[in-house]
Amino acid sequence: MTFAFDSGLPFYIQYKYFDGAGDIIYGAISSEVHQVEKFVIHYDNGEVQEVKAINNTFMSETPANLDPRNILSKIDVAYGYDKNGEVIESMEY
Repeated sequence: MTFAFDSGLPFYIQYKYFDGAGDIIYGAISSEVHQVEKFVIHYDNGEVQEVKAINNTFMSETPANLDPRNILSKIDVAYGYDKNGEVIESMEY
């Protein structure tokens, strides 16, 4: 599990293989004040994955061209945005 909380809001990202669903990346930003609209993940190969948030969480298939076994080490930065497009929290790797 990857988790950032030194300053700012708790933000975590995790990967898991689920039978019947495949390789899934998921995560959340914990906040009772902010509502996350979407998560955007930037990978070290230049790929950008955008996922709609539900209750400050996200779940999505891993990008097809990245090895899911080391997907967390391939993330450069992840962002959580509100409905106005403002960054609520980010996590750099």
